[in-house]
Amino acid sequence: MDDPELSAALAGTTVEELLSEVASALEGESFPRHAALALRVFEEIGLPKDQPELMGMIIQGIAKAHERLGNSNEAYDAYQRALNLAESAGDRSLAAGCLRRMGRVMMRMAQWDNATELLNKSEDLYSKLNDKIGHAEALCDIGSVHYQRGNLPEAEKAYAVALKAAEEAENVRLVINVENNLGVIANIRGDIDAAIAHYRTSADMADKIRNESLLAQAYHNLGMAYADRADWRQAGECYEKALELAHRNGIANIVGTVHLNRAHMYLELGDTTMASVACGRALSMFRTTRDRLSEAEVYRVLGDIFIRRGKEATGMKMLDQCLQMTKLVDAPLETAETYQAIGSAHEQLGHLDQAVEALGEALRHFRQVGAHADAQKIEEALARLRSVA
Repeated sequence: MDDPELSAALAGTTVEELLSEVASALEGESFPRHAALALRVFEEIGLPKDQPELMGMIIQGIAKAHERLGNSNEAYDAYQRALNLAESAGDRSLAAGCLRRMGRVMMRMAQWDNATELLNKSEDLYSKLNDKIGHAEALCDIGSVHYQRGNLPEAEKAYAVALKAAEEAENVRLVINVENNLGVIANIRGDIDAAIAHYRTSADMADKIRNESLLAQAYHNLGMAYADRADWRQAGECYEKALELAHRNGIANIVGTVHLNRAHMYLELGDTTMASVACGRALSMFRTTRDRLSEAEVYRVLGDIFIRRGKEATGMKMLDQCLQMTKLVDAPLETAETYQAIGSAHEQLGHLDQAVEALGEALRHFRQVGAHADAQKIEEALARLRSVA
């Protein structure tokens, strides 16, 4: 299709207007079909050669919607199309943004090397453009890759630089993101009070600017912190708020992680039936979004459920599947937690030698990532087991 009048009309229309039809379908199952149709129409119509950046912005908008809905492959492909157009137009700012978002998609899929390469390219472009906020956003994502790979000191360094830049620029959204990430680091190190303070700051700021997506993330993280304190009432309330906000805004990854953490909560309360239901909902979501690490964690919870129900072979199979997945994607913290679960399972089954061996591996990995509170718990468990062995 090559209609000069239609092409000219398209070029003169705002991005928001061009995306209105797609946006109207965001909350329903028709979105992928609408988005694919819009992309095809835009590409067939074409745009004036001096405005490929407009096309790039349109496709980037569609990619962001795919990302929010958990359609990782579609999001990556759309970002790649937008990147190609940005590069052909010489729009380095749009290119840097596409690279960063592509890196985030790779993070979701636990492809750390690819994520790092894309994020480093984005950071370099932002630096050359002297775009301090873009640079800080890229650093924040780079910090998250360090965190996932178990390098907490490097993650904190990246977050600290990002936070300073965000505060100087009074960029509230980025401050909220970094505060959430710093809370996660504090949580891992066992400083629950500091973690809750970070999450509360994030929640208050997100509520003030009426950003429900960021508020959902803050409430989800608060729920995990309260769960670590075994404060199940507050944890449950936070998870409910996070789930409501995530559903309302179509944030697939938060919906999945809330179901997963509710499964943990139900298991701690001894309700294996509700834990199983929550696991099923989470697993369905993570398989759709290709979130491999979260999928592995579901198998860890399922392993515990089957062990408690006396299904030893099935439970150990689930735990082994989780372990293989965490090793495959090089996630030391999740690997440590899986060895801990395996050790606990062996102890319940009376296999004390295997329990000591698994907990020894858990201790090594917890020390590797600087999870001091978890490491101390493992040391205490090992001392107790060795005293009766």
